[in-house]
Amino acid sequence: MAGQPDHNRVDIYATILGQGLPIEIKGQWHADVWNASRTQLDEKYARDWRTGGRGIYLVLWFGKVNGKNLPRRPDGKALPASPSELQTMLFESLGEGEQSRIDVIVFDVSKFPLVPRNLGTAPR
Repeated sequence: MAGQPDHNRVDIYATILGQGLPIEIKGQWHADVWNASRTQLDEKYARDWRTGGRGIYLVLWFGKVNGKNLPRRPDGKALPASPSELQTMLFESLGEGEQSRIDVIVFDVSKFPLVPRNLGTAPR
């Protein structure tokens, strides 16, 4: 996004009345899922003067999906068994100062049914 420090690009940048809110999004399988709240969101995108240092770290939880599972934790501890456990782990990995400025949300998309595509047919 233009105007951000060091020409970094956040996934979503919302603005209203001159206030900015960067939102960094990762899928559960992403190699940086355990540290992007700090290394990307806090250290890069939340540095923009319009954000007040605040941001949202959004992780998409798909559950057990072949080839798309969570990478190992950097601290070697056990992986979470649920989206709420992941959210707690990610929040607790933030420093005290970061916890007051960065919101961590784990969105559970594992419960959404697959919708078949009817390509080339009009709805009846």
